[in-house]
This record gives sequence, C-alpha cells and structure tokens, in this order.
Amino acid sequence: MKRKLLHIAILSILAVGFARGQGLNSTGTIDNDGGIIKLNSGQVTLAQDTLQGRFEMLQKYYPTFYMVPNIVYFQLVIRNTPRRVVSDGVDQFGNVRNLVVLDSLILSDSADFTTAYIGISPLDVLARASVSNYNARWTGGKYITMQNENVQQDIMADGKFSRLNIDNPNGVNVKSGGFEITEKLALSRGELRNSQTANFTMKDSTEIERHVGASLSEEPKFEENVNITYMGEGSMATSGETPSDPTVLKNMRALNSDSLILSRNVQVNDTLTVGGRIFALQDTLTLASEKNPEFLNSAFSEIGGAFRRTRFNNGERVLFHNLNTYFIFMDDASRNGITTIVLDIRPTTFSQFDIIQEKIYRSIEFTAYNQAGISVQDGFIGEFGVGWRNAPAEPINEMNGLQISFAELILQRWDSSVWEDLTSSLPQTDAPNKWSYLNLKELTRIGSYAVGLPSSNLITLQMKVFLEGAYMEASKGLMLTDLWNGMQGNLLMNINNTEFPFSEMVGYDFSQITTVPDSVVDWIVVQFRNVNNPEINFTKLLLLRYDGRLLDINGNTRIRVNSSEYDPSISSNLYEVVILHRNHASIKSLNPIELANNNNKLIYDFSQPDFVFGGTASLKLIDLTDNERIFGMRGGYLIDDEDSRNEMLNVMNPFTVLKDFIISWNKLPETGYLLYDYDMDGIVTTSDYNLSWNNRLAE
Repeated sequence: MKRKLLHIAILSILAVGFARGQGLNSTGTIDNDGGIIKLNSGQVTLAQDTLQGRFEMLQKYYPTFYMVPNIVYFQLVIRNTPRRVVSDGVDQFGNVRNLVVLDSLILSDSADFTTAYIGISPLDVLARASVSNYNARWTGGKYITMQNENVQQDIMADGKFSRLNIDNPNGVNVKSGGFEITEKLALSRGELRNSQTANFTMKDSTEIERHVGASLSEEPKFEENVNITYMGEGSMATSGETPSDPTVLKNMRALNSDSLILSRNVQVNDTLTVGGRIFALQDTLTLASEKNPEFLNSAFSEIGGAFRRTRFNNGERVLFHNLNTYFIFMDDASRNGITTIVLDIRPTTFSQFDIIQEKIYRSIEFTAYNQAGISVQDGFIGEFGVGWRNAPAEPINEMNGLQISFAELILQRWDSSVWEDLTSSLPQTDAPNKWSYLNLKELTRIGSYAVGLPSSNLITLQMKVFLEGAYMEASKGLMLTDLWNGMQGNLLMNINNTEFPFSEMVGYDFSQITTVPDSVVDWIVVQFRNVNNPEINFTKLLLLRYDGRLLDINGNTRIRVNSSEYDPSISSNLYEVVILHRNHASIKSLNPIELANNNNKLIYDFSQPDFVFGGTASLKLIDLTDNERIFGMRGGYLIDDEDSRNEMLNVMNPFTVLKDFIISWNKLPETGYLLYDYDMDGIVTTSDYNLSWNNRLAE
C-alpha cells in the first residue's frame, strides 16, 4: 500500500484548514489509513474522533507547549524536548474523552508528555498495545494505563513515568527496562512481568497500589522508601512489590476486603493500616515504629500469625494482632532489656499443646529479645491483653462451645507437661464488635499461652451407649446415621424443645445449635443427679456418634463439667448418671460416678450390663458376633404424655404398650424427625412397628 505522508511540505489531507504552514488545524476528516503524518512545528487541532496510521509530533521549539488532541490514534509518537499536553476535549455528550492509542505509544528523545497544565483537566491515556519510553518522561496527575482485554502488552522503556497503571488481565511484559516510576505504580489487573534483567526503579517516596487480581513478578529496584496499598474485593498474597530490604517499606495499607497473605517477611517502618485481615503464617510481619497499627474495622480487622514489634514506649499500650491484644511495660526495669516482642497468634487454630481441643480456638506463642538479639525468657513484668472472636452464629467464631462457662475462662501457660492457670481478669465482651478479651497484669515468662477453663479443677467425662433402633446388625459396634445424612437432610436440626427429652433442658439456649458434628445418630440428654442431695442436679444435651461415643455440640468426646454445673463447695461429687432418649428406654449407672479430675481418663460404658442399673433386664441384646455380646437401650417407645415421661425419668424401664407400636402403623409412611420413627431412618415403615412390638410385655 502506498503510504501517505503529511508534514509541512507534503500533504495528504481531506478538508483540512492549514494555518500559515505552522500547524495542523483540521475541521474535517484526515484519511491517514496506513500513512504517516509528521508534524514538525505548530499546534494541532483535529475535529475527528479517530486518526488511523501513524501520527508523529516532532516539534522542537522549546519555549512553548503543544496540545495533543484527546482522540483515538492508531500509532502516536512524541519526540523532542517541548512539552506536549493532553487536551480535555469533550464528546457529543459533553464528557471529556480519554486519549487512546490502539497500536504503539512511543515517547523518545527527551519528550515531555503531560496532563498537567493550568486550566485543563484531561483523563488518563489508554494504551491498548505496546508502550515505549526512551529517554522521555510522562508527568502529571493522570496515568498511562496499559489496557487490553484480549492479548498481552509489552513495555520497552528507560525513561520516566509519574504514574503507570497496569490494567490488563492477560498481563504486561517488560521487554526492556531501566525506566523509573516517580509517583505511583497502579497494578489494577493482571501481572506486570518484570525480571532481574528487565526491571524498573521506584523512586523515593513513591507508591505501589495493588488490587486483587493483579501482581508483580519480581521485586523492582527501590531508590529509598516506598509505600504500598492493597485494594479490591477478596483475598490476595503479596508478590514482587514487597521489598527484601527491611528499611525500604515506609507505610503499608491493607485495604482489600478480605485477607492479605504474606509470602515473604515484611517490615513496615512507619504506619501499618489494617482494613481486612493480614496473615503472616509462614513469614513474619514487623512493625518498626512506635505507632500502633490502625485497625479500620473494629469487628473484622486483625493480624494473624507472627507479628514482631521493635519500637515501643514504656507506659503505653503496644497493640498487636487486634484492638484487644497488647503489651504494657511500665519502665525499663520491668522490661529487663526487652527491645523486641514477637507474638505468633493463629486465629481459629488450637494451641499445639491443646491436644483434646478444650480451649478457645486461638493459639498464642510469645517470645522476646534484647538489643543483641538474645532471647529474654523471664525477669520482666508486663501487662498482657488477649482478644478472641466471640460470634457463635458466624463463620469466624473461636468460643469452642465455652459460652456457658464464659465467666470461668482464664489465661493459661503451657509448663512442659500441664497447663498452668494464671490469675487473669474476668473475661469481658465487646458485643457490638463480637470480640471477647481478658488481661493478665503480671506476665513474667515467654511461652505458649491459651485461654481456657481452669486446669486445677478440670473435670471431663467420656461416655458410650448404643441405641437398638439405629444399630447395624452384626457390625460389632456401629450405628446408622440416616438422620444426619439421609434423604430428609439434617433432621437433627428440627428440635422441638417442648418434647421429651429436650424439655428437660431448662433454660438451655437452643439457638446456639447451628451445626452438628459429622456422623452422628441422634441427640441424647444426660442427667446428673447428686446422691446426697436430690435437689442438686444438672443436665447436658449431647450427641451420639456412630460408634457409640457421646459428643458435645462441638464434637468433643471429652464432655466438660463446668463449675456452674458442679460446685464442690456446696455438694458432694457423687452423681447418678441417667441417659435419656426420645424413643428408647432410659438407663442409669449402677453405681454413682465420682466427678473428679483423676477420673477424666475413664470411659463410662452404658453398653455393659454390669455398669447399668438393672443389668441385662434394663438393656437389649442387640448383637452377638463371635461370642461378643453388645447391649443397647431398648427402642420403640412413644414418650408423648406425662405418664410415659415420668416412667422414663424414673428409669422404670417399662415394656412398650399398645399406643407405642400402633401409632407407627397408623403413620405409615410419614417422613421427618418423628418420635415414632424408632429406627431413626427418617421414614416410618413396618420396621418401626416391629421394633416396638418386639419390646412389648409378653402375654
């Protein structure tokens, strides 16, 4: 194709007005398809929206500036020293347009391209393909934005960019480097693929703004200090934007809506702002500043993992992972040379020493160092505050089922083999923000800490029982879990607290039950009746697992007895234990159970006749395999009136009667969480009738 060339001497213009050969002033349309227009001097105005071909602005007269129409170009070349200013012309609707370059944007030979000029307000320059900047500079408060929805883009540059924006989901490749960012690099979408051989420099006090969905391949060169801001909806992991030199990063703002996960050690030397959550799970976050971190959202913002602080003042609250976690040292003597504190706090993670998972669902590791980097293990006195999430109905909740025992919670330290109780304050709750917290006035040693119930009087029970209705024949100790995973869905959530035995849970907050553990059969109510004082008793709502083990609502097989339930100062520790179920005969322990922590390892097995009051007469032989006999609670009882309820509460082990089995026949084939679904498969069938019939009084 024959090229079309325009400069002062050669014209290829349709309807062009030309002022004294000193510029290009078009009030019509320039057809430059495949051609080159070179403008050696003078101003240019173009009325059209798009200019095809290649347009070169080559003016060399320095004392003035030249306007660049903000239209769509195929190729745009800016060369030589005079300032070129992006215009702010409007479209037919009165809106300012972006200057758009579809193919190549080339700046070279000391070119000065800018959006900064008095009286005009242009927008960003949008580069849809390659950008070259050779010994030139882009200035002003707007970006050169590299943006293409379909293909990658390339940048070749050794000049300066005040502001550069990468907004390409396919990424941008640094083909040749050496350029400098003098104000701000925005990473909006896609990866900026730099390398050690094709890199760029962030000048002193510049900013990197990175959004979710964008990244930087390699660490750029940092002249001195840099600031980093993370933005967008969702989570992200740090990439090449974080400096390896710990002295470089001045301010860091994590403003993205969810989590920022550190992929290397990061040190912030001035201001740390936390909008969502920061996780330093494999690395360490350091704040080398006397300023406390700023937590923008009191209910959500926090830091998880290893957080290190190296500068703090005596007598001031030194914040760590959230607004409720802190240290205070009153003076130099109380610090005993400590200059660095590292707290490794893991949300929703049990302490490595909390083997039976009975404490608040948050681990705490505390270490401290002096100026020489030597560990300071003791000899100091500091106030230590700890906060944790208290939001039972929400995904992030760390209470671990300890709501009932909340007032008993204390701070504890792992001392080689046992949890040592510390005299922390009574726990408090910030209800609007759903945090709870406590503090210890005199912390004197480093180590592993947790918030839990006192170990000095820790009483747990382990119990086992089988239900005839759910038992799998010849399974040697397994039950079906149809109500947990059957066709009716999770029927265990359909609790009617006016029905037996749920009605025995006086004052119980059933709203706290939002989920159930895996592989459970049904609910079980356990009553503890004091031997010496019948007026003293307490009741627990538990779940029965497929293997016969009883669980609390959090899935723990060690059932905690709280001081609010058993107080040794007002009652003996001997209790009869009664097992209640909604359609099986109740049973109780033959001998009283002693509530004492030295019995915590015992398993109370109600499937053994010699453990149950009444022995084999109170149970049902449900399995005989390889001469191994297994007994369970007898099924088929409709406990729906006062008489049947009292019989079960008094453990009279009655035989089934007409109303028990006839109703299952009349209700065929109802589905749901039903009293007369004796085999607990979610549907009433003749097997339910037969089970109840077989436990009737023989005539």
